[in-house]
Amino acid sequence: MTERQLRLAVVACLVAAVGIAVGGFILADGGGGDDLTVVDNPAIDAISPARSAEVLQQEVVSIDLAPGYEGTIVRINDVDIPPRDVTFDPTRNIVTFDPGPGRILDALLPDQNCVTALYWRSAEGPSLASTFTWCFTAA
Repeated sequence: MTERQLRLAVVACLVAAVGIAVGGFILADGGGGDDLTVVDNPAIDAISPARSAEVLQQEVVSIDLAPGYEGTIVRINDVDIPPRDVTFDPTRNIVTFDPGPGRILDALLPDQNCVTALYWRSAEGPSLASTFTWCFTAA
C-alpha cells in the first residue's frame, strides 16, 4: 500500500467514525429532540414537559391535541387526577393540569413523574379513547 493510499484509508475511516458519532447523537436525541411517539401520532401535537425533561415541581403538565380531538389527563404517577383539576382550552386544543394548593397534587414528585392521558376523536367521544403515557423528572 502506498503512502497516498494509506492516507486516503485513514481519512475514510475518520469520516466514517464522525458520521457514526453524529448519527448516534441524532438517534439518542430523538432526531433533534422530537418525541417520535408524538411525531408519529396524528392526534398529539406536543406534550409538556417533554419526555425525559427535567423541570421544577410546580411545572404545568399539558398535552396539545390536533384539531378534531379532545382528551383529559387521568393520572400522574399513581394518583388519579379528578376532572375538576384538569383544564381543556378548546380554542388551542390543549389539556392541562397545574399542580398547586387546592389540587389533588400540590407539586410533582421530586423524581420521575409519569403522566397518563386519554384522547379521542371529538366525533367519536371518550368511549373510544386511546391512552398516551410519558415520563419526565421534577426537582
